[in-house]
Amino acid sequence: MSEKRTLCLAAWFFIVMLIVASCQSPDETAVSRPIHEMDVASPTLTMSPTDTASPPPTPSQTPRPTGTEPIPTETPPPQDPSPIPTSTPQATTIAEPDDWNAVLEPAFRAADCLAADLPGIACTGVSTNDEWVPVIREFGGIPMALVPAGCFTMGSTDEQIEQYLTMLDRPGLYQDEQPAHRQCFQEPFWIDVYEVTNGFYGSHGWWTDNDQPRESVTWFEANTYCDNRGGHLPTEIEWEYAARGPDNLLYPWGNTFDGNRLNYCDYNCQNPGSDRSHNDGYSEPAPVGTYPDGASWVGALDMAGNLWEWVSTMLMPYPYRPDDGREVSAEQLGITSKMMVRGGGRLDPNYVVRSANRNERMAHHYDGRFGLRCARPFDPERDGEVPAQARPELVMAPPNDAGLGDSWTRPSDGAVMLFVPGGTFQMGTGTAGAAVAGWNELPEHPVKVDSFWIDKYHVTNKQYAEFLSLRGNQQESGVTWLEIDSEFCLIIQNGEYFYSKMGFEDHPVMDVSWYGARAYCEWIGGRLLTEAEWEYAASGPDNWIYPWGNEYDCTMGNFHDWTDEDDPVPFPGERGCDGIDFTSPVDAYPQGASWVGALDLAGNVWDWVADWGVYFYPSDLQVNPTGPTSGTSKIVRGGSWNNHDWGVRTTMRGDYRPSIRSAYIGFRCAYPAEP
Repeated sequence: MSEKRTLCLAAWFFIVMLIVASCQSPDETAVSRPIHEMDVASPTLTMSPTDTASPPPTPSQTPRPTGTEPIPTETPPPQDPSPIPTSTPQATTIAEPDDWNAVLEPAFRAADCLAADLPGIACTGVSTNDEWVPVIREFGGIPMALVPAGCFTMGSTDEQIEQYLTMLDRPGLYQDEQPAHRQCFQEPFWIDVYEVTNGFYGSHGWWTDNDQPRESVTWFEANTYCDNRGGHLPTEIEWEYAARGPDNLLYPWGNTFDGNRLNYCDYNCQNPGSDRSHNDGYSEPAPVGTYPDGASWVGALDMAGNLWEWVSTMLMPYPYRPDDGREVSAEQLGITSKMMVRGGGRLDPNYVVRSANRNERMAHHYDGRFGLRCARPFDPERDGEVPAQARPELVMAPPNDAGLGDSWTRPSDGAVMLFVPGGTFQMGTGTAGAAVAGWNELPEHPVKVDSFWIDKYHVTNKQYAEFLSLRGNQQESGVTWLEIDSEFCLIIQNGEYFYSKMGFEDHPVMDVSWYGARAYCEWIGGRLLTEAEWEYAASGPDNWIYPWGNEYDCTMGNFHDWTDEDDPVPFPGERGCDGIDFTSPVDAYPQGASWVGALDLAGNVWDWVADWGVYFYPSDLQVNPTGPTSGTSKIVRGGSWNNHDWGVRTTMRGDYRPSIRSAYIGFRCAYPAEP
């Protein structure tokens, strides 16, 4: 290299670095691509789609991040340290015949698509984006876009990555996007037009409007949701093809960034690298449909910005191959498995929200920056006969005309509630069972309860952690709601925010005082169950000894695990048989459901209930009893993972001071039913 050329390059590099220094201050030690939360204002939402800029918001509240990384306070950590391109890279198609699926060999004929009232070219394949006119169809009231068969170049070329890195000397970045390699789809598929909204999902996360995208979901929750819709999380290759198409666009709309087409890190984002010259008015996830001009070639929106989106694919290097172990089932994942997320979010600059950009998070990760959309395979026999259905919306209150077997998803925390029809039953233990009963289970007496709603599951660690992040771990009666420092506690605190320990999100919360249980149930608009309601939901009109019947079965729940194989067994037949040594996921024992469908009314953790106790029962008919008006102890019901058959009977009563926080005690909530 000549001396003159060296001096010119050095001068050019010096000028570029001055420009960078005036615009942003990246962390020079960071080489990964973190996704950061921010501490900014929450402006009034504009519910109709708009691309016009709004005035700078006035800070009023702190958004509610829920990730496991440290949460920024006054100065957020730096965003993605990669540079903003100085010119528009040109997408390049690379033909590599040795790559899997590199040649388009359509699996369907044009007639198959025509029979489903779809364009024939969807089955035979397209070669450019312009050949395709978006086709939108609703499935279950949720709009999905058809993605035709065709080929594209997955990942980024050397030339493209060189453009991304022009302004910073970070050669290690974005190598996970290489090699760029040709991929082909032999058949069409469907993908959601919108990120899954609170209304579509049936409950809300940190942000509560019906049309805002649902966030704060783990990969497992996202995967289950799409499965329940008859679809699947899109694979990484499906997601990228739907975003960029055969033209291999850098952004869903083209090769030139345009801040009016998405919700990204602009004036409302305080992260380094933010575009302070642009203000879209949103410091939180924008309602879906806000940016119609940001649609991809198939009509899918928000594939750049707003929220990162889970895909089905495990973190592995390119080239992409579906048979190399990256596409796995939920059962094959561990708590440290890393799954891919795509599309960038509202806190990311333009070089992060590219269609080829990849990032990853552990499958159990959740916070306010991660959402989802679903995909489904093309079915020529059924896709032409899709019945019209109402678009899903949040159901803010349980139905008034419910019956036994009906359920309702509580929008505030996503909990499933079950209807319990009112009736009369015998509460307590009669003379036939007196030999094994505690004195406080006597006498058996008739009780009448009105209809009510009960949580199907115990309140989980994830749900309670999000509650504490909003309300704080407050003190009542001299103790905090949650004993955060307990060796058994499965929730951790990071500053003002609380998170479930990895892998225990769906386990029941424990180490919660009675006051903490009551506060949560009041927060979601409900209350703790009365003792009579709890026993009625567990034993039913037939007065079963266990929620599933009158015969003990150690496979019906999580109990008696405190014995090891070689330990002496104090109770015949009490050897642990469920293989779990501590708490279990709240949905682990569907076979142990009570007559109304509630789980873990025997075992896992005891349930705090509303009543003071302990005392002898009255002998006459009681109508909606609530127990004494005062006392020193509160009742717990149902037994725990540490109890044997005697302790998990439906009539069993325990009592603890309401300030006690135990590794054996959790809770669930109730709603009154409309008369």
